[in-house]
This record gives sequence, C-alpha cells and structure tokens, in this order.
Amino acid sequence: MPPKTPNLRSVTLTVAPTVSPVASSSATKRGHNSGGLESGLYSAGTAILIIFLVWMRGKYSHKLFRGRVAPGGASFSSNSILPQAPQGLPTGRNKDSKIEWKRVVSRNGCTLMFAPDALRGNREIVLEAVRQNGDALQYASAALRLDLEVVRAAVRHGGRVDCPLEYAGKRLRGDRELVLEAIRKKGDALHYASEELRADREVVLEAVKKHDFSLQFASPALRADRGFVLEAVTVDGYALQYASKDLQHDREIVLGRPATCSPCSRE
Repeated sequence: MPPKTPNLRSVTLTVAPTVSPVASSSATKRGHNSGGLESGLYSAGTAILIIFLVWMRGKYSHKLFRGRVAPGGASFSSNSILPQAPQGLPTGRNKDSKIEWKRVVSRNGCTLMFAPDALRGNREIVLEAVRQNGDALQYASAALRLDLEVVRAAVRHGGRVDCPLEYAGKRLRGDRELVLEAIRKKGDALHYASEELRADREVVLEAVKKHDFSLQFASPALRADRGFVLEAVTVDGYALQYASKDLQHDREIVLGRPATCSPCSRE
C-alpha cells in the first residue's frame, strides 16, 4: 500500500517573531537597570539596618547585666551576659585597699560591683560610688541600701539608666520626703514608692507634673477617683489614658482636658 502523502494545505508554518538587535539590546538594558536599582535599594536598606542595630547595641548593651546596668568600663564575653571586670581594678596587695577602691569608684561608680563584699559595705566607698552614679546603689550591701544618707545621695545624683529609689530598702521607699525628691528627678520613681505613697494624692500629682505616664503607678483607688483624675488631667491631659476605664469615658473629664497639652509642652 503506497504511503500517504501529507496534505500541504493543512500544515501550518510557525515562524518565530523577529526581534531587531536594537530592541533586544534596549530590553536587556532596561532589565539590567531595573535589577541594578532593586539590588542597590536592597543593599542600602541592609546597610541602614546594620548601622541601626550597631547603634542600638551601643545604646542598650549596658542593660544586659541583670537586665539593668553594667559598669561603663566592663566588657561582655561572647559566652555570657555577665560583664568581665575592666582593666585597672585593684589587684594583689591592693585588692582590699580602701584608698584604691575609692579612687576607682570615683571615676566609675558601678565598678563597685567588682569590689570585695567587705568594701561594698563600706559607707565611705559606697557614698563615693553613688555620688558618681546613682545606679551603683544596687551593688551596695543591704545595710547601706537602708542608710538614708547613702540613698539620698544616690537619688540626688541620679542614675544613668535606672531610678536609684528602686534599689533602696523597703523602709526608705516609704519615706515621703525621699520619695518626693526622687519623683522630682524622675517621675517614674513613683513606681518604686510604697503602696501608701502611691495612694497619696500630693505625691502622685507631683509625679504627674513630671511625666503624665506616672499616673499608671498610682493606686487603683486613686486612678478611679473622679476628683483626683480631673485634677490630674488638668495638669497634663495625656494622663487620662492611665485613669480607670470608666473615667476615660467620662464626658466632663474628657472635655476638661486642656487643649494646649502636647508632647512638646511636657518636660
């Protein structure tokens, strides 16, 4: 049987589109430009992120130790969050020297953490340390954290990061004059005051004058006291967000907020 002859009329020829060299080059160039732009933006974004992370590490690395503060001269090992002792600390025969440690803490109060236990209970050395940095109070002995003069010195000179009142003994956190002095330095010192003082209208109002967010540390009863909250929002309208839920929807209190309050007007 003879082979079938294909019907040439049914055959469709597919011709590939012809692209001129100029058009092809232009399209390729646009592709390269687009890819280059995206690559450039990605690289720039990555560089900005790295710079930001390095800045944040430098700004907050001092909070790694105990979640609070580490001495400025301390360095951190890669295997531990505990700071390594900085160079220049008294060693050998001078390890327990009061004169040497007094010299060291006068330059960096928080190096008190590396001092022997006996010296962290030495009033003269601890006073020198907290006068340089109030945060050093956390490394003092329990007895000295109950010493009014030592704690007051820490409060007056202030901490680089924390509020020294946080490290005061429980009895002193109920000392009204001391707490008021701490609040005038940092409004959030109210957080560390005794329960009795966090329910004291004058003390809480003094804290709100410093920072509106201090109202959140007041006693629940005071945050639900309509008369007091009205007085507090008159001082700083932003304090309303820390009042009780019911008072946040009180029309008179909301309308009583001063129209001039703004973040720029706060201390």
